[in-house]
Amino acid sequence: MDEYPASGYGVYETTTCLKNEFTSKMKEVEQIFKKLADVTKSHDQTKQELRTTLCKTCRKTSYSIFKSPLKSFADNGCQTTYPLLHTGSFSDDRRDLIMNSGVNTSRTGETIEKIQNLIDELQKENKSLKQDLRTRDIVIISLREEKEEQTLKIEKLTEENKCAEKSLQELRALLKQAENRTLPDTQDHSSNKQSQLIDRLQQEKSILEQNIDQLNVQVGNLKAELKMKRTENELLLSKKVALPGLLDKQWRFEPRFDKEYLQSVQREIEHYWPLRDQGVTEDTLQHVNILFIGPVGAGKSSFINTVDSSLRGHVTVTAGAGNRHQSFTSAMRKYTMNASDNRRQLMFQLCDCRGLQDGVDITQDIESILEGHIPNNYVINPASPLKENMHGYNKHPGLEHKIHCVVYVLDAEKHSDHADIHTPFTTEDVRNQIINIQTHVDKKGIPQLILLNKVDIVCESTMQTTSDVYRSSLIRQRCIDAAEFLGLPPMTVLPMRNYFMETSTTDDIGILALYNTRQMLREADTFLRVNHLEELRANKYEPL
Repeated sequence: MDEYPASGYGVYETTTCLKNEFTSKMKEVEQIFKKLADVTKSHDQTKQELRTTLCKTCRKTSYSIFKSPLKSFADNGCQTTYPLLHTGSFSDDRRDLIMNSGVNTSRTGETIEKIQNLIDELQKENKSLKQDLRTRDIVIISLREEKEEQTLKIEKLTEENKCAEKSLQELRALLKQAENRTLPDTQDHSSNKQSQLIDRLQQEKSILEQNIDQLNVQVGNLKAELKMKRTENELLLSKKVALPGLLDKQWRFEPRFDKEYLQSVQREIEHYWPLRDQGVTEDTLQHVNILFIGPVGAGKSSFINTVDSSLRGHVTVTAGAGNRHQSFTSAMRKYTMNASDNRRQLMFQLCDCRGLQDGVDITQDIESILEGHIPNNYVINPASPLKENMHGYNKHPGLEHKIHCVVYVLDAEKHSDHADIHTPFTTEDVRNQIINIQTHVDKKGIPQLILLNKVDIVCESTMQTTSDVYRSSLIRQRCIDAAEFLGLPPMTVLPMRNYFMETSTTDDIGILALYNTRQMLREADTFLRVNHLEELRANKYEPL
């Protein structure tokens, strides 16, 4: 039986080259850091010499030793600086450095920035390398399993072939012996019986020859199939391998999962104000309001926490979140977000309210929230909706109190479209409540989106690598199902993974959270542009 070389040898060579290239680049970075340390040491020495050189009066001035050349101190009346520069207290090269440029730290900063950029690039390459290695390992394991299975089949068929050939040889020997055999006249067997024996042996011989031919054909087909699969797998390994269930490219153009895109979308959110691109001034409307509606445990509060964590740079629990049968949030709360520098509030509010559940109808209170009648931190009581004659009811809400975008939050894990078991995203009672709410929202012309939470639970690839969310065919289909469930276009569905076990932020989850928030802000702007543009441009609106 032929020996077949193990598949994946080319992958090993490629992996070794990538590792060597990465090691070489890291050595270059270490050399640059060493040179940078020498430069910093030289600057510290020059700084000490400057401190001992300046006169007492100049030391108290506002000049920065690292920003102003020493010559400027002499020109401004320093009693000790200028003479010392011409009396040999400094070497020629150090005197030129001090007289002409001082101690220049900007170049050091530029060097550090270049090194940081190089480190970021190396980390990206390292992440890509690990992903490639992981996917290639999966393919190699699959190839080895297929090869072992095919090898066992070939060995089994070869063994059967050997047994058949052995039986055929024995039958040929018996047949030859029977043909050459001369029976004595006194033998009991007649010539007819001898002829029957010869005929039977010939038939068995013919059957065995046919079986051997069939076995040879099967062995040949298996060898050809194995060779074809090996060729296909080698071609597959020569390209970027996609994990099972992943598409070759994202099914949406945005978002991109890289550091530059994260910074871009965060910058856009932090510098947002309503209708900025339409010429509306920053102080015209204080903020827009985005309302989250969904069943208990769908992840409304978790999304708010993830957005806040992505802006702050560390995981926070601003909104109460949990996994309970009863709603964790009982009041209508408006959460403001701070910029990453924590110096100012951003110009939007994320509004969380009580979760929907069977037998508990809060549709009337949600309608009041849409119109801005319900104040912040009002505890929703399903048995007694807030009415106009009750305490806390805002009779004259301004535009800043009303809702400008509604987001329905669904749990992707709840849905199953299996052939045997079909489960919807929510119960029928909760769905009817959402449909009733949609009727009021449609009448007011408020934009509607769907936030599909927990997609990492339903897709193993996304759980391992968040950036695969828009390459997952499973998540794409789940988004289409969610859109059909609420009767909205698929483009309104935003897949989301929130922080759950993580104690530190990651770029990929941050990109998802901020990208989805940006889409909500754009929908709020659409509502204001269609319904209140002229009013806001003319500065007719006055915040209460």
